[in-house]
Amino acid sequence: TTLKKVPNLDRRKFAGLMVALDQAIANLTDAIKTSGLYDQTILIVQSDNGGLITEMGGGNNYPLRGEKKYIYEGGTRVHGFIHSPLIPKTKTQQWYNNMFHISDWMPTILEGILGMQLNEILALYPEYVDIDGLNHWNAIVGDMDMAPRDELLYNIDYLDSAGDYIGYYRAGLRVGDWKLVWNEKNLSSYEVSTDFDEHVMSVEIDGRVTALYNISADPN
Repeated sequence: TTLKKVPNLDRRKFAGLMVALDQAIANLTDAIKTSGLYDQTILIVQSDNGGLITEMGGGNNYPLRGEKKYIYEGGTRVHGFIHSPLIPKTKTQQWYNNMFHISDWMPTILEGILGMQLNEILALYPEYVDIDGLNHWNAIVGDMDMAPRDELLYNIDYLDSAGDYIGYYRAGLRVGDWKLVWNEKNLSSYEVSTDFDEHVMSVEIDGRVTALYNISADPN
C-alpha cells in the first residue's frame, strides 16, 4: 500500500527492492544476535555503484551527474555504513568524509579490523603485494584527519559494463579536490519525475566531454 503512493513505476520497483534489502539486513542482524556473535561482529553495508536511472533502473543520484556505468559522481559516489558494538561510542553516528575506494575494504578489514601483519597476509596471499587498497581503520575509529588516501583512479577503460568494446578510451582521476573526467558522454543529472515512466535529463550532449572539476567547489 505504501509503495503505491510512488507514481513513477521504476522508482516504485526500486523502492520495493530497498524494502526487501532492509528486511534482509534486519533478519541477518537478528540471526547474529541469536547466535551470540553480535558483540564480535562488524557489519559493513555499501553500494557498489551509483543508481541506474535509465534502462528502467529506478535509481536516484540527484543532484549528482551521471549514473551507474559512468564516471561522474552520480555513478561512483555511493552510500555505506559500518555498524558494530566494537566501534567506540565517540566514533559512532558520524560521517567519514575521507576519500575511500572500494578496493580499500580488503586492507581495512585484514590489517585494520583483524590486525593481521603484512607478512602474515603475504604468506597466505602472495598476490596481496600488488593490491591498490589502503587501510582506513585507524582513521575511521581514531583520527579522521589522518586521511590514508589523497588520490583515486575511477577508471581507465575501453569496455562497457558488459565487456563490449565502446570504440574509445574513457577515464577518471581524482587528486585532492581535483577530478579529471576524460572522454565521458553522460554528464546529465536526473530529477525524479512524478510521471509514470519518465526520467528528466538536465542536459543531453552529442559526443564526449573532457573536463577538470574542483570537487569541493562543484561537488555535483
